[in-house]
Amino acid sequence: MKCTLYMLNLNNPVARGTAILSDQKGQTIHEVPLQDDCYRVSVDEVVKGAAFLPYEAGDMRTVEDALGSFVAWPKNLIKIIDHQVPNPTANGKGEEHSATQAKEEHSADQVKEKKRCNTITGSPVTRSKAKANKADKLRKKRKLVV
Repeated sequence: MKCTLYMLNLNNPVARGTAILSDQKGQTIHEVPLQDDCYRVSVDEVVKGAAFLPYEAGDMRTVEDALGSFVAWPKNLIKIIDHQVPNPTANGKGEEHSATQAKEEHSADQVKEKKRCNTITGSPVTRSKAKANKADKLRKKRKLVV
């Protein structure tokens, strides 16, 4: 869920991000257990870079350090901005769908991207198939020449 992250009170925004709303026990962030009064948050945009994080995370001390990373953020200092994720491809009208659907689509996109990268870089399976195809073409060519 898209959110605004605050420090001290809800009048002091320091960043915008994406909160992972889960009450699952035993979660960790940077090998530190996530406290019950916190959500896992990705810092997507910095408003006040020099602001200190509510909880240190590894080498990260400030909001600017945490840009692009996940950190623990107190639930009472998070304001959810958008409960729905716009779907620009749905009938071209920007219809909305749930965050779960967006997450599923994102996972599918990641799988497609991984397959595309394997095709470009040539994973062992792709390379062996390419070699087999090349060998078949050479055999066919030789048959035509003889």
